Amino acid sequence: MAAKIVYVGEAHGLGTTLKLINNLVMAVAIQASAEALVLAKKAGIDPGKVMEITSVGGARTGAMEVRGPWMIERNFAPHFSANNMYKDLSTAMKLADECGAVLPTASLSLEMLRAARSRGNGEQDSCVIITVLEALSGL
Repeated sequence: MAAKIVYVGEAHGLGTTLKLINNLVMAVAIQASAEALVLAKKAGIDPGKVMEITSVGGARTGAMEVRGPWMIERNFAPHFSANNMYKDLSTAMKLADECGAVLPTASLSLEMLRAARSRGNGEQDSCVIITVLEALSGL
């Protein structure tokens, strides 16, 4: 099921916790990728050019490489739905509260997922959040 198996420790549930952390990174990366594509469009830059420049260097991310083309093509077929990402990010935020961790960027990603769900897009891929950003940006 997984590309890599990582031993986290003996304590019960640490593997699940690590999965939540991984999905937190993915949610935030999708959010940043969507924001970059919206900004490019608003600034008059072809979103495909964002794909070109972020495919090399420090801004390179799997979220942009995989989800970027889907967002540009409007392909929101679920690979990891907004509902599932919302569930995992909600759980990660509860864990953060229990641990005393402050996660402001993850909080915003959670709210964007909530907005996508409230628009009836919960079953679509989590990158559907771009439609929320577009609406907020007047696109």
